[in-house]
Amino acid sequence: MTQEHLSHIKDRFEEQTGVTLPRRSILRPLRRGLLTAAAILCCLGVTALAANHFTGGALVRFFQEGGLGASPAALSEAQLLTIDRYTTEVGQTQTVGSTAITLQTVTAAATGHDVIVYCVFDLEAPEGDWTEADNSLLGFTHYYCRLEGDTTQSCSTSWLRVMDDPQGRKNAKTVVAAYLVNAQGDNRNLDLQIDLEDFWICEDRQQGGDLIAGGVWTFAVPLELEEGISLLEEPVALAGGARTLSSLELTPLGGSVTVSLPALPNDQWAPERVLLADGSTVEIHLEGGMHDEEAGVDHLGFTFPVPTDLTDAVAVEFAGGVRVEIP
Repeated sequence: MTQEHLSHIKDRFEEQTGVTLPRRSILRPLRRGLLTAAAILCCLGVTALAANHFTGGALVRFFQEGGLGASPAALSEAQLLTIDRYTTEVGQTQTVGSTAITLQTVTAAATGHDVIVYCVFDLEAPEGDWTEADNSLLGFTHYYCRLEGDTTQSCSTSWLRVMDDPQGRKNAKTVVAAYLVNAQGDNRNLDLQIDLEDFWICEDRQQGGDLIAGGVWTFAVPLELEEGISLLEEPVALAGGARTLSSLELTPLGGSVTVSLPALPNDQWAPERVLLADGSTVEIHLEGGMHDEEAGVDHLGFTFPVPTDLTDAVAVEFAGGVRVEIP
C-alpha cells in the first residue's frame, strides 16, 4: 500500500469522525505480544483506521465525550488504533414493528475471568415527540448481555449511552451499550447475545414514561477474542498483608484481579492506575465482580477510561503503595 493511499484513508477517516490524526510514524519497538508489527500493518493496510468509520465514529465520539466516566478529551493515534484492532464489524439488523435496530460493531477483549464488550447500535424509529427529547431521557427497559462458550458467567455490569445520529437524521439515534461480564474459563471463542427490550423516553422511571417502541431486539454474534496477559508469577501482599493478590490480568480495554478475603475498602488495597514508560498513567475503574466465599476470594474486573495501547506499560500501582512491575 502506498503512502499516498494511506494518506487518502486518513483524510476519509478524519472527514467522517472529526478526529485529526497526527502526521507521524507509529512504528516502534513492541514487546510482550500486546501489539505486533504485523498487527499494526494490518490495521493500517486492511482496516486502515476504519472500523469506526462504519458507525460514523460512534465509539470514538463515545470515548471523546467521557466514555465510562472520564473527562472529555481527544483520542491519540495509538488509542484509535487500539479501538480499531479490537473492533469487529457486524452490521446485523433486527426490525420489531416499525423500529429497526442495527448492531454495527462489537469491540471486545477478555481475561480468564472477565469479558469487556462495547456494542454500537443504530436505532431508527418513527418520528414523534421523542425526537425532540434529550438523549439522557432515552433508553431501554433492559439491555441484557449473555455469553455462550467454554465459560461460566456469573454476573455483569452494564452501561448505556444514547447519542445523536452522526448523519443528523431526526428519527435516528446511536446507542452504545457497554458490559463487563464476570466469565471464568476459556474466553477466546464465545457467542455473544444481546437483548434490547422496549425503548422509552422517561424523565422519572419510578413514575413511568412514554413507550417509543415495544418489543425485544435480539442479536447473536460469534467472537474470537484475544485474551489478556497475566502479570503474576507469585502472589503479592496487599494492605499490609491483609489481602493477597493471586491473579492480575490486563487487556487494552481493562482487566481483572483475584484477591483473597476478607473484603476491605478499595482505598486500602485496590488497583488504581497503570503506569506508562513516559510517566503518564491510565486510571483503573474497578467495577465489581464475583464474591466467592467458598474459595475465599473475590474475582473483580476493571475498565480503562479509553482503550489503551499497553506496549509501553511498565507497572500497575495499587493503593497503599504496592507496585506490580510488567516484565
